[in-house]
Amino acid sequence: MSARFLAGVVAPVLCAGCPIVHLEHNAPGNIVVQQPPDDLRETEPQPPDDPGERYILLAAGGFAGGGGGLGDDDNTAMGAFGLESSLFFASAATSHPDDDPLIFLAHPRGAIGFNLGWTLLEIDGSERLGPGYLELQVHRLTSLLCGAVGAAAGYAWNPREQSHGPQVTIFWNMLYFRMTHLFGRGTDLLGGLVIKWRMAWVWSQ
Repeated sequence: MSARFLAGVVAPVLCAGCPIVHLEHNAPGNIVVQQPPDDLRETEPQPPDDPGERYILLAAGGFAGGGGGLGDDDNTAMGAFGLESSLFFASAATSHPDDDPLIFLAHPRGAIGFNLGWTLLEIDGSERLGPGYLELQVHRLTSLLCGAVGAAAGYAWNPREQSHGPQVTIFWNMLYFRMTHLFGRGTDLLGGLVIKWRMAWVWSQ
């Protein structure tokens, strides 16, 4: 299964209304006028090098999953539903060829940023508010694993229980696995699906 095929499957979901804004200060290319051309026999002007691109990506959406707790008082099966927004920063050595969603899913190849989210509903026989969290995330697109893989680490806080603790998340494309340890409550292990809408601001380096 190729990364291009996967992009074709998930692009209609992820990139429906996925705008790309090209900022006005795009550079036309990189060239040093004091440096002689690579080939002195060439009579045509040498085209400038690709200046590459920089990205700011904003993503927002929701997640739904299930799992269970490992604490003494929280060891039953549980469902979790919430919202998450992300802000990423990235750069690429080459410019993306066009704004087709299938192409844009392959750019940038890697990014670093922050996730801010909240588990709005936990269900384990009763319904309750879950923890909010802030994470630092890195991710990369790789053809070897057919899509995006990444990891995030941060801190979670539950105002209802006055509990808090570290949180780690790993993901592959739209699937995630999360471990949260809240002091005084125990450890929750959850996995599920996250879907986000994205917007990108792009400019040349």
